[in-house]
This record gives sequence, C-alpha cells and structure tokens, in this order.
Amino acid sequence: MQDRSRHLVYSRIRAGLEAGMLAAGSTLRVPELAGHFRVSHTPVREALAGLHGERLLTLEHRQGYRVPWPRPAELSALYQCSGLLVTGAISRGDTEDVRQALLLLPEPQDVRLVMRACIAPLENEVLLAMFDTVCARLALARRAEAALFDIAAEAAALAAACAAGRPALLRAMRAHHDKRIHSAGTLSRPDRTADATADHAIISPISYRYRLSVGGASGVMVPAISS
Repeated sequence: MQDRSRHLVYSRIRAGLEAGMLAAGSTLRVPELAGHFRVSHTPVREALAGLHGERLLTLEHRQGYRVPWPRPAELSALYQCSGLLVTGAISRGDTEDVRQALLLLPEPQDVRLVMRACIAPLENEVLLAMFDTVCARLALARRAEAALFDIAAEAAALAAACAAGRPALLRAMRAHHDKRIHSAGTLSRPDRTADATADHAIISPISYRYRLSVGGASGVMVPAISS
C-alpha cells in the first residue's frame, strides 16, 4: 500500500514538473500534499525525496522542498546534455526508424516528442529515462521558449530534416540546441518562467485544482487525483 501511495504522489508531482506547471520557487509541503492525496506523510516524504534525488526539487533548511529556479549555467548544461543524448542516438540509430516514429506522434508540433522519437528506436530504456529527467529539469525553460522561438515551425523543420537524412537531422538538432544554449540567460529570467506558468489552464489537458502556498506568488497547482 505504501509503495502504491508513494508512486501515486511521485507520478502526479512529477507530471506537474514535466509539464512546467509548478512555478519556480513553489514550496511543496508534506502535510498539505498528504491531505490532498489522502495518504500518510511517509509516502509523500519518500516521493519528494526521490524527486530531490533526481534534482527536480531542492531541499532548503527550514523551508522544505522547493521547485528550483532555472539558472543560466544550469540551463546551458542541461541543453548541452539534451543535445548530446539526442544527437548520439541519431548517430547510432536508423533514420528510417526515426521517420516511422515521427509518423506516430500524437502531437508532431511538440519538439520534445520529436526528440524522444529520435531516441526511441534504440529501445534503450536507460537512455530514455535520462532524456526524460533532463526534459523535466528543463520544463519551465521549455515553457518560456515559446516567447522566443516558433516551436511548431521548429518541430516541422526537424521532421523535414529527418526526411532529408542523418547529416541534415544532426545539423538541425545541433542548431536547435545551440540557440537555446545561447539564450539560457533570457530563458532563466524569473519573469519568463512566471509568464510561462500563467497560462497553464489553457495549455495543459491535465486537471489542476489544488493550490499550494507559494512565497511571494499567487499559488501553484498540483495535478488532481484521477478517479
């Protein structure tokens, strides 16, 4: 039962982090989360500790677990890591497999899904898990990217590059990440991340109805429990 409760809490909070719905600086309080998910404190603590271990949350003395602000140096390093994972997979994989994976995408305008489709044909679960964790840590910046870049056009360009062959796809993917590395300072600005989370109800299909207290902010949502 404890394992099931821990997985529930972990998966719901991680979903919010991956979607960029939890505002930077948000404090995640054990008693409030336990009450919301209707579980004891133990699985909540274990879930938050797991997310902290993945560096998706920070743990601050007397303040508890918080959603970290994306800092320029960290963003730059994460974009570099994402680029290495994706281009490495492209170099090793079959571009025809990637093309087939792209045809199956439910949202072909989602750049993250395009990148994941480049990795998936390798059938390497460890590599996919690493990529998903990097993406989760980039979530707030990824939401802020929409103000600087035409995301749908970029996704279409990456898909077109795939059709042109491996060299073209590698060039396009490196250029895609280089733009973000050079824009890390802008993407990490608090006003960018705040603006990016303000429209969550429009962008996200997930139902959010639980408000956490946030220092200096109006509040933040955690995914509601699905019955």
